[in-house]
Amino acid sequence: MPKKAFPILLILVGAALVLGALLSWFDNLTAAQPVGLGKWVFDVLQFLLGAAGTGLGAWLNFGRKDKTPPASSVVNAGDQNQTAVGEGARNVQTGGGTYVEHAEKVEIHAPSKDEPSETIGFIPPFKGETYVHRGKIEEDVRAFLKNGGTGAIVGLHAPGGLGKTELAKHAAEDLKGEFEGVLWMDVGDKMPHQLVGEMLMKCGVQSPPNAAYEQQKNDLQHILKERRLLIVFDDVREAALRGLSDYLPPRPCSALITSRIQQIGGVHRTFPLDRLTEEQARELLEAALGEDAVRAEAQAAAKLAERCAFNPLALEIAARRIRQWQGIENPIARYFERAQARFRELKMEGDPRWNMEFVFDLSYNDLSPADQRRFRALAVFAPTGFSPAAAAHVWEMDESGAEEVLSRFINLSLVKIVPGKFLRYRLHDLLDEYANEKLKEDEKEEREAHTALAEWLVALFDEHYAEDRTTAPEVGLEFDNLAKTCEWALENRKGTLLAALATTPRNWLFNYFRQMNDWLRWLEGSLEIGVDDTNVEGKRLKANVRKAIGDVQQFRKETDAALASYDEALKLFRQVGAKLGEANVRKAIGDVQQFRKETDAALASYDEALKLFREIGAKLGEANVRKAIGDVQQFRKETDAALVSYNEALKLFREIGDKLGEANVLQAIGDVQQFRDDRDAALVSYNEALKLFREIGDKLGEANVLLEMSRFELRRGEFENAKTIFETIVSMRRSMSDLFSEGRDYYYFALTLIEMDKKKEARPYALKAKTCFEQVGEKFLIEYAEKLIAVCEE
Repeated sequence: MPKKAFPILLILVGAALVLGALLSWFDNLTAAQPVGLGKWVFDVLQFLLGAAGTGLGAWLNFGRKDKTPPASSVVNAGDQNQTAVGEGARNVQTGGGTYVEHAEKVEIHAPSKDEPSETIGFIPPFKGETYVHRGKIEEDVRAFLKNGGTGAIVGLHAPGGLGKTELAKHAAEDLKGEFEGVLWMDVGDKMPHQLVGEMLMKCGVQSPPNAAYEQQKNDLQHILKERRLLIVFDDVREAALRGLSDYLPPRPCSALITSRIQQIGGVHRTFPLDRLTEEQARELLEAALGEDAVRAEAQAAAKLAERCAFNPLALEIAARRIRQWQGIENPIARYFERAQARFRELKMEGDPRWNMEFVFDLSYNDLSPADQRRFRALAVFAPTGFSPAAAAHVWEMDESGAEEVLSRFINLSLVKIVPGKFLRYRLHDLLDEYANEKLKEDEKEEREAHTALAEWLVALFDEHYAEDRTTAPEVGLEFDNLAKTCEWALENRKGTLLAALATTPRNWLFNYFRQMNDWLRWLEGSLEIGVDDTNVEGKRLKANVRKAIGDVQQFRKETDAALASYDEALKLFRQVGAKLGEANVRKAIGDVQQFRKETDAALASYDEALKLFREIGAKLGEANVRKAIGDVQQFRKETDAALVSYNEALKLFREIGDKLGEANVLQAIGDVQQFRDDRDAALVSYNEALKLFREIGDKLGEANVLLEMSRFELRRGEFENAKTIFETIVSMRRSMSDLFSEGRDYYYFALTLIEMDKKKEARPYALKAKTCFEQVGEKFLIEYAEKLIAVCEE
């Protein structure tokens, strides 16, 4: 440039700055198209400055009649080619690219081979090294996007780590040929206005700095109407949902939305992405570690998949960790042991993308402080689930409020419904462990949450003390929560609380749950830790622990130990004057003596119990003792006396309206009548008992009666009838998950066949009895079954 021209250019630039500022101010007031002097200055300066003044030219773009016409925008020339269309349209170079002045529309063309694009058509690279096809849901998502017509809006929801993004990437890659292009949007914490601006930019359109948001939305919708794009909105969160309609595309575009949020308005079809199947998990591990490596440790690999809850991200992390141990022996088994012990082992150091805790933090951090606390508290429940009433108690709120929170958590893919008859919830897989890690960060909060659940369980089992799973099935679902809370109390040395937890559900633990090893450990643990017996209630609680220990020992046929425990309980009940407790122990002592065939001693103990029950007016206790006396008399073959005792018990049960007790006595009367070979009378009694059990919904009692009826048919020589009835019984036991009773049924059916000298037919039933008892885990029951098998093989 000539030296003399340089000062002239500086003067022109300075004048342009001053004049441009004045005219820009005037333009903002009038919003009018530049005319006259303003237009002349604009054109001259634009010509003089040329490319060297591109930034200034953009700033001097002051007074357009229509500031933001339908496609008035800046097209990023490096991203997309563009053509201005319409009368008076012209392309003007600016610092940000090419400005299209008052065009009716802008046609955006695909970039040439020499212009690679990272906007339209860009799909993020796959994160995992291995991708496993997700089966039907993947095909359904693709089919709906492909065949659902233009404008299909598809949602894919799941908790973190289940592979939503990876599925979306593969779907987009496979479907890109069905559309003009793919527009991938990483949403995350972005707000609607940020997404609108980013989408405009990725479409090659940059709004001027002073463009209003309403006009930006209109521009975006106008552009999207001109093209058939597949738009993927990945990881949509709460912030972006507040203006979802601002950026959802119109026809002919289609959209795929991935989110941890289930219910999203405007979505035509949603698909829940579940965890991997066993086969898919094995395929992922084989692809990552090699088929030979997985085959060599097949059992450990299966355990690892289960420990990772079949979560693809967790399994991918595990595979990466295992590969670091190449060369050592049994790497899969070794990593499994570490991962089994600590949830926080599911990570790769230094990379948050491969860290399950970081992935779950994204959902947790979106919660309000109150909801974060509620989420943490759910860690006290077992993975099998909890009722809304239990959550309400732990959260210290009413049940309707708790259900609102749980509904919110379901929508955020934190909690899910447990299938079944009753409304129950549970945290999603691995989130329960994550919540537990969070809860343990505050010792006081953890203690309060566990204590609240313990109090709720004690109250629940106290209310339903005399019932069972058939009359109060919802209570029967709480064993896992009871067990987990007992373990917490044991570990944290809460002796008195543990004693209450282990004794209040006595009837449930003895008659239904039957986890005798755990129950005994809790009972003995409470005594070892110490039960506060400085008051009457504490002494009574301690006596109940001693009696419950005796009950376990009686069940195990450890009769000497049982009698010793009952004597300890008896002393404690006498100390506090608890005659009801004393009477119950007297009856329990009589039951042990009856089993030992010490029938005279048993009758004496029952008489002592009978006096106490009568003294305090406990007719239920009196009725139970009357029946027990009848059982002894029946054993002694004093059938007339037995029938008298049973009828006295029947009268008492009917007097107090106890249909369960009445049904049990009618069954016992049928047993006596069958023994006396009074078969017609026996069938009448059994059918009356059956009617009552069915009336009150007691499937346990119903199955017990059917067992006696099947044995009755065997003795009549009606083997096929007996077998048909027995198959019904087994089906009922399995529906109740009652392995102990199922094993006992097989045992007695086999025993009856042996009595009829049908040992060959009895053997399969004896073997099945052993199988059931092995699963129960009681050694003495297994020994009983083995003795029966030996008799069959003689």
